[in-house]
Amino acid sequence: MTDWGRSTAVITGAGQGMGRGLALSALAMGGDVVAWDIGQELLDTLAAEAELLPGSLRTQRVDVSDREQVAAAAAATGRIDILVNNAGVTSHDHLLHEAPQAIERVMGVNTMALFWTTQAFLDQFVDRDSGHLVTVASAAGFVPLADAVAYTASKHAAVGFHRALRQELRSSAPGVQTTLVAPFFVGTGMFDGVSSRFPWLLPVVAEQDAVDAIVSAVDRDRTSVTMPPLANLAYLFSALPTGVTDLLLDKIGINASMSGFRGRQDRPTVDR
Repeated sequence: MTDWGRSTAVITGAGQGMGRGLALSALAMGGDVVAWDIGQELLDTLAAEAELLPGSLRTQRVDVSDREQVAAAAAATGRIDILVNNAGVTSHDHLLHEAPQAIERVMGVNTMALFWTTQAFLDQFVDRDSGHLVTVASAAGFVPLADAVAYTASKHAAVGFHRALRQELRSSAPGVQTTLVAPFFVGTGMFDGVSSRFPWLLPVVAEQDAVDAIVSAVDRDRTSVTMPPLANLAYLFSALPTGVTDLLLDKIGINASMSGFRGRQDRPTVDR
């Protein structure tokens, strides 16, 4: 089992949303947290919230899509036990109108950052044959999401990254644990305005519920966690004929779910 209370965890995108929740949960259990985020004000707020908690917090302003920044921050961090690749951004538009800068930002934070952060810490995990790698992907890593082509592509890549890395570690360092997180929409503000046609079956997941599920999954060394329960069907989509997938996406309302998307109004693309 992975004991948050006796571990040092690097959490990316820790300034708000699920990253903030994970950081506060780990600190409440007495763990040491190294919080990475691109927003210094968010990190300062987190530090103020953490003052009364038993754990120890360090904050570092890091753009995880920048390989050199990640390498420098990792060198300053030293030994860790848990790496939570949580930072994520999204964008919403038809691909025909998507700005190149938005595409690059989504792929940089959601996909390329996985390589930079994991490479920065993986050697110590392999050397010790211990540690825990957590990849926060999305159900969109298995199911295509219309009007979010860049986001969908980045999360499919994140799932592939995690699964392939897990296979490498099975032989090179079997003591290193891995957890893939693939939730439906989470109510962090990142997906404000999205809708579910059948909220009693596929509700938008409450932020704290998502945090609690991730904390529990890591604590129990589960290889994957998906929420809500029906979102587990996402794993089956790649095995279905294309026509059946199209029909299901229309009937369930997935293809229309982004029609009211607003996202966070203060920051068009933000860390999760």
